Amino acid sequence: MTDLVIIGAGLTGLFAGIEAARRGLRTRIIATGYGATHWTPGTIEVLGYLPGEDQPVRHPFRAIPRLLQAHPRHPYSRIDENQMREALARFQSLTQTLGLPYQAAAEPDSNLLLPSPAGAPRPVYLAPQGQIAGDMSRPEPYLIVGFHELRDFYPTLIAENLRKQGHAARVHFLPIQLITARRDFSPLHLAKDLDQADLTPLIRALKSIINPGERVGFPAILGFQRHTAILESLQTALQAPIFEIPTPPP
Repeated sequence: MTDLVIIGAGLTGLFAGIEAARRGLRTRIIATGYGATHWTPGTIEVLGYLPGEDQPVRHPFRAIPRLLQAHPRHPYSRIDENQMREALARFQSLTQTLGLPYQAAAEPDSNLLLPSPAGAPRPVYLAPQGQIAGDMSRPEPYLIVGFHELRDFYPTLIAENLRKQGHAARVHFLPIQLITARRDFSPLHLAKDLDQADLTPLIRALKSIINPGERVGFPAILGFQRHTAILESLQTALQAPIFEIPTPPP
């Protein structure tokens, strides 16, 4: 006997399944293949843009009444702010327990502005720890690291768009052989290969190109099962903030 069937195993489906199970419901999640957990940025948005406006929303909870005034039947009309905040807090508690903590902006109730795969500002409310150092409100200049053979990442475009927004940003390409001997791969393959790789050659190459005070942005390849350990190892070795930029779908 099943009380609840959830279609899809992205962040929403998985979190819904956990919440339902906590309430005693016999829950079944149906999914196939790689989904949102592999091919989306993995961030949590509350409200990034208001309809018809080009500027990102800085304070999402303050902007929700304006959204509902223009769209009174929006799903947010069915849930109040306290319920939203409680759900976000439970999600953060869960990810902390799982060892993949999500963080909010340093300024309370504000969106983070993280670089998109094209270098545009991406307003999000919660982000994995591995993306936080990319926040555009931080002062450090960007070093965007690319790999010549990686087709699904565009560091030159990212840096150009960051500079257009007033951020200091430069690019350096490294050989993919520092991570893998594969000749055909996706970011997911690289993340899994980096789990097994000796980080010493990569760290040595990075030390030769990083300038004091820079933060280093990578494509989202910094480990699959060992993401937290790899992130910490790179930050310790380089003494610099490290972050990932989501790659576009293949």
